[in-house]
Amino acid sequence: MGPEWITAIATCVYAFVTGWIIFEMHKDRRALHQPILVVQLKKAEAKYPVSLVFTLKNIGKGPAPKCEAFCEGNIGIKWKLVEDIPPIGINETQDIRFEPEQIYPYDPQDNYIRLEVEYLDIFKKKYKVSISVDQQTLVSLGILHASRP
Repeated sequence: MGPEWITAIATCVYAFVTGWIIFEMHKDRRALHQPILVVQLKKAEAKYPVSLVFTLKNIGKGPAPKCEAFCEGNIGIKWKLVEDIPPIGINETQDIRFEPEQIYPYDPQDNYIRLEVEYLDIFKKKYKVSISVDQQTLVSLGILHASRP
């Protein structure tokens, strides 16, 4: 085996290591711009007594330029989002509000609501976060009344 083979093997190893470094740098760059949204249900406010108000906070290192939210559950109310969610920047907080769209009969045994938020990062990668809240928590926050049939 001559010096040409050693040079060829070293070149292949060097090319592989360089490719791996580029791949890792690309992953790190994406991670540096990843938004992370945290969702919390807020206590009922006097100005919105029958609304659900959630707080979205971006604790990530990148903005969430596009967000969509869906609220569902089996507490006898169909919810609709009041207004579109604006872009959420780094360390920003945004309140989103849902109002009742339709009230229908329900089974009082297993009651909950579930909020799901889908959002994109600046590279158009989609993320999801969700929160489920049971009826007991909704009553304690003043959103539902315990006497509801």
